[in-house]
Amino acid sequence: MKKLLSAMVSAAVGLSTLAALPATAMDTDIIGSAFSEKVGDAVTGKCGQNVSWRLENSKLSIAGRGEMEDYSSSNYVPWYEYRNSITSVEIVSGVSNIGACIFGSLKKIKSIDIPDSVTSIGKSAFEHCEGLEKVDVPASVLWIGAMAFCNCSSLREIYIRNPECGFVGNETVICNYNDARSTTFSGTIYGYSGSEAEKYAQRYGKNFRVIGSETQTTATTTMTTVTTTVTTTTPPENKEYKLGDVNGDTMVDAVDASMVLAEYARISVAGSSGRFNDKQKKAADADGNGVIDAVDASKVLMYYAYLSSGSGEKKTFSDFLQDKKG
Repeated sequence: MKKLLSAMVSAAVGLSTLAALPATAMDTDIIGSAFSEKVGDAVTGKCGQNVSWRLENSKLSIAGRGEMEDYSSSNYVPWYEYRNSITSVEIVSGVSNIGACIFGSLKKIKSIDIPDSVTSIGKSAFEHCEGLEKVDVPASVLWIGAMAFCNCSSLREIYIRNPECGFVGNETVICNYNDARSTTFSGTIYGYSGSEAEKYAQRYGKNFRVIGSETQTTATTTMTTVTTTVTTTTPPENKEYKLGDVNGDTMVDAVDASMVLAEYARISVAGSSGRFNDKQKKAADADGNGVIDAVDASKVLMYYAYLSSGSGEKKTFSDFLQDKKG
């Protein structure tokens, strides 16, 4: 409600200001109830309280900290009048969600890189993106909204890296075509065995493959390389880790949450003990129940979102979790 009131007040002030100016006083347009400004060959504007957009040379870039706005229709996004000229989209790390209807009807984009700061994909976020061929949803994403990838007619591959990533809706969350008679998807959903992605695919009769199965034929020849990599990259036991800081870089962020989810995926496989050392396990166990799972990753992401919002002195992860219990 506050967001709606704020948006209405801002729009009213903007309209009254523009009405008082001559047409040549400024090169600013009102598009989709939001301001855009031309800066050289680029067009820029806001699509969230602390998130901005920039369109230049057919590339739409979204950058900032925190949440994108949710829109009730792709007709109201601030770059709507430029939609047919947009061929690529970049989301810069720091943006924490993909808003509802935000990229709907961008028919010329073929792929999109989603950073691991993103924790959710809103309703109809990519609906009618007819040129979209492949999507890689990082382990940081906790849920995907209704019809997020609906009517993406060219979509052939979608990777879901979080085993616990939820799907809000039915078979239309991911599909090539949807109308009153049927919903079809001829592509493949990639995820982990036993994951929510696999359950979703089975429930609605969609193709599913386990991540890694597409490269099984090379597993034997790469075994030595993988073993060496793990040995050289495993952090030393004497490194200090605070709660939530799994990689020991003194920060608690989406990278840590992704590492927790990856470890959870590894230990979910029968016979696997995971790769974390004892200190990493302790840092990863956010809820203190002795088990590393998606709940821990979710708490790490919640704290990261808290750190990314606003300014001022921030609570420690432990104090943050304690307040949530209260």
